[in-house]
Amino acid sequence: MAMQNCEANVGVTSPGSARKRAPSTKPSRRRLGRPAMEVHLTPLERRMLVAIIDSQHLSGHRRVAAQIILACAAGEKGVDIAARMGVTARTVSRWRIRFVDSRQRTLGVG
Repeated sequence: MAMQNCEANVGVTSPGSARKRAPSTKPSRRRLGRPAMEVHLTPLERRMLVAIIDSQHLSGHRRVAAQIILACAAGEKGVDIAARMGVTARTVSRWRIRFVDSRQRTLGVG
């Protein structure tokens, strides 16, 4: 009799019980897309970015961009930078690409 109850309940889960899922064959969403471009800074570029961040006379978006670029150069992931700074991962990606493509001109310096 007990065996029949067990067989009857196969596949039925009670509220609050976790049902195990089979491993997914789909690729992880984090692996899709192109790999992030590496940002390497010269000592002069690093000093310029820190000066932008410390400046009270420059616009806020230039200071945020400088912080994003410094974080990228430190090797942080774009999604982590975005979460910490309150911007989207796309914004981080755009600033990273802009800086790699045109260096100081991106921030209005040089």
